[in-house]
Parts: sequence; C-alpha cells; structure tokens
Amino acid sequence: MTRGEKVCAFIENYCTVPEGDLVGKLIKLEPFQRDWLLAVYDNPHGTRLAILSIGKKNGKTPLIAALVLAHLAGPEARTNSQIVSGAMSQTQASTVFKYAWKMVQASPKLQALVRVQPSLKTLQGLAANVEYRAISRQKKTAHGIAPVLAILDEMGQVKGPQDDFVEAIETALGAYDDSMLIVISTQAASDADLLSTWIDDQVRNPSPTTVCHVHSAKAADCDVLDETAWREANPALGIFRSEKDMRTLAEKASRMPAFEGAFRNLNLNQRVAQERLAFAPSVWRLGAGEVDRAIFRDGRPVHVGLDLSMRTDLTAAVAAAEDDD
Repeated sequence: MTRGEKVCAFIENYCTVPEGDLVGKLIKLEPFQRDWLLAVYDNPHGTRLAILSIGKKNGKTPLIAALVLAHLAGPEARTNSQIVSGAMSQTQASTVFKYAWKMVQASPKLQALVRVQPSLKTLQGLAANVEYRAISRQKKTAHGIAPVLAILDEMGQVKGPQDDFVEAIETALGAYDDSMLIVISTQAASDADLLSTWIDDQVRNPSPTTVCHVHSAKAADCDVLDETAWREANPALGIFRSEKDMRTLAEKASRMPAFEGAFRNLNLNQRVAQERLAFAPSVWRLGAGEVDRAIFRDGRPVHVGLDLSMRTDLTAAVAAAEDDD
C-alpha cells in the first residue's frame, strides 16, 4: 500500500461517524476526499502545503478530525511529535477537538490508542507519544509550538492578505524539513484575502510541493438555482450534504438579492465580497439589457447623475428614465 492508501485505510477502518444521520457507521471516504488524500500523501515531491476548498457542510470537520487521528495514532504517527489544528475562533477550535474526541469514544480500537485530556483540549497518541492540540487565533496560542503537521480550519474567514496567527503557525512548522500545512476551508470572499492569494499563486506559479483542489461553481454568473452549480461546489451533495437544505438556501438567495452574496460564497464556494457590493449580481444583471433610447426623448422625466474624476479615475455621467414596464 502507498502512504496515501494507508491513510485512507486507517480512516475507513478506525474512524466512526459520531453524530448525525450516519452515527455509529465507519467513515466511507467519498471520491473527492480520496482523490485529494492520495494526491497529498503520494506526492513524489513531498507535500508542504495542501488545500481543499469546498462548499459549507461538505464534511470538513470530520475530515480534519480523521486526519488528526491518522497522525496521532495511525500510519502517520511520528515518535514524540506534535500536531495542531488551528481555527479562527475558540468555538471553531473546540468543534474540531470535540469531534475527534467523539470519534475516539465511538471506537474501541481508538480508545486503546488515544488518551483524551478534555480540560486542555489535547489528545495523546500512546504508541508514539504524539500530542495534538486545538488552538485558536483568539487565544494567541500559536507561539511556542513546533508541530510536524498543522491543519487550518476555515482559513477563508481571514480578511486581507496577512494574518499574524497563520504566520505564527507557518513559522512553527520550520522545525521539520518535511512538515505539512493543511488548509480545509470554503473560499475567501475577496481576491485580496489570504486564502485567495495562496490559491491564485498556485494557479499562476504551480509548486510541486503544493496540492490544491478547489470545488466551486464554475460559472461566476451562474443561476443560484442551477443544480449543476450546486454539485460543482458540493461534491457530497445528496450524501452527507443535504440536498433539501441546499434547495431551501438557493430559493432564498433567488428571492432575496441581499442573501445572494453569502449563498454564492458559502454554498457555491465563489468569491463574492458581499459587503463591498451596492447591488447583488442578479440585480445588476437585470439592467444589462439593450437600452431603449427613445424613452429619453419623449418628454418623460430623466434623471442624470455625474461622478467627477480627480487624478487617476474616470468621469461618468449616467442618465436614467423609467420605462413603460
């Protein structure tokens, strides 16, 4: 078995779903998860940065917890090493820890391999003395660690091109020549945000030591009700991503333009900085048809707006009139 196949086999033979509709069943990796794991762990160049970007509720937390356990008590366990998961909030950090803890509780096999310390939010792999800690940006606990693996949860929430917490984790990984940083997240809202810059850099300047899989709706202006777009961004749709919930959210986004940006970002995994838009994309497109110039000459009221330029921008004059519709 390859390294990647061993990781997949450990997850499917040791990690049990601790909650939800599939509670009590062993995890079965979906093709998109298996493809990414094999690309990460069987990379002939070695993987230093691994990114998986998918829509919300596509199993990010269970996958992070399973990877933690694979490095804690599975085939990736390294003697006396440290692994961490980092989240943007204390609540998120606790969620990952609790999910991994529940996985241990649900599996007699893992109970024999892992010691849980709930008060410290740590797990210990007994065979190789590996320690796992869940840390958050709020607690500023990224200093003083030297992990061989760090997993960042929902890095898409980082606004802007720089973040002290992420930088501290990157620096901490420098203690090992073969350390790895894993990012599992929905996309950031803006091209200028940190996760977007990492993804775009890999597109423009591919690195053999980076694995980046992004699942998002391909057409930027797709209809929010387009089920093909749903599946492009949600590879687990109809499996452990509720299709009924997706439809409810899409219908809401179709009815309420103010909600469309959030739906596109979180559920279609597109970059849409909603707070920077005066109008939702769908509303803007309604005005993109051919202009009837006759209505500006038949005597009805016409309103003109003038936006003057200064030094480096443009002057714009816009005339608007209400048509018969």
